[in-house]
Amino acid sequence: MKVLLSIFLLLLNTASFSSTEAEIHLSKMLEKYKSFNSYEDSGTSLTKYIKTNGKTRNTELTFTTKYNKNNSLHFQWLKLPSELEKKIHTLEKNPNPLKPKTNTIWKNKTGIYSKYSFSRKNKEPNLSSALSGATGVSGGLAWLVPRFLSSEISCPVNLSANKSKLITINPNTIIIKQNYSSGTIRKLHIDRKSYLLNKIEENRKLSSGTTTYQVIKYNIINAK
Repeated sequence: MKVLLSIFLLLLNTASFSSTEAEIHLSKMLEKYKSFNSYEDSGTSLTKYIKTNGKTRNTELTFTTKYNKNNSLHFQWLKLPSELEKKIHTLEKNPNPLKPKTNTIWKNKTGIYSKYSFSRKNKEPNLSSALSGATGVSGGLAWLVPRFLSSEISCPVNLSANKSKLITINPNTIIIKQNYSSGTIRKLHIDRKSYLLNKIEENRKLSSGTTTYQVIKYNIINAK
């Protein structure tokens, strides 16, 4: 019996899946996020930049998301000091501690706001605009889960990918691969029980020739 189960799981894990099957699972994931009255997570995003000459550098972010369907959202991400910034700080013998750069987007009864480490508090026209404007500086984080949660923003089933394909399904995880016309490849790791993201992997080729490899990990604190 154990041998038959192992063979079945192996076949399931290596089967060929269609784009339609991938979109069914993506749709279920998005419906799950939209259904929550409250949600909270924390996580990390590590991006490795590889230049054409082989030199590399890393950018690390930590983030938290707090959402309540009764008109509140708080999304914050912190950019941690890079190795270069740490070296410069040490060489300058700066007595002040090197702190991460804090950025926040939030919504409450009075409106929608953004506050970046390099600017003053700004009132945004709507949540879609606020999250879209933060996409680049947040390493893409703002345009993922915060957007999925909000009933104000519609999400296409394929998450704007040209083609989504289900590549792995096992008792714990569903992995969907997305190919974009820009050459970007993204893998979504979805928990099979909760239908929530637990990891995202992304490969991107920048116009400068630099290649980036990003890994985002989610820790779900509350989802109901």
